[in-house]
Amino acid sequence: MSSQAFEQSIQIHATATTVEHCITDLKLMHRWLNPALRCEPIGDWSTELGSKSRFVIQIPLLQPALQSTVVVREPGLVVWEF
Repeated sequence: MSSQAFEQSIQIHATATTVEHCITDLKLMHRWLNPALRCEPIGDWSTELGSKSRFVIQIPLLQPALQSTVVVREPGLVVWEF
């Protein structure tokens, strides 16, 4: 069985505190995400280590989804594993 890794990062011209707030507040995160992508919490929304969520691609009729878990969490850094 082979594994694949896809890594994406973005640079945002804002303070670390502002970026942290936009990532940890689900309503703000939805404004930041691509409009075709929706993030749904599994349980309560959190970006703490071990938290789970579902990222849904909003394609008519299909809406494929990927379940994710926060595997690295540091100030200013959230890594979701899919």
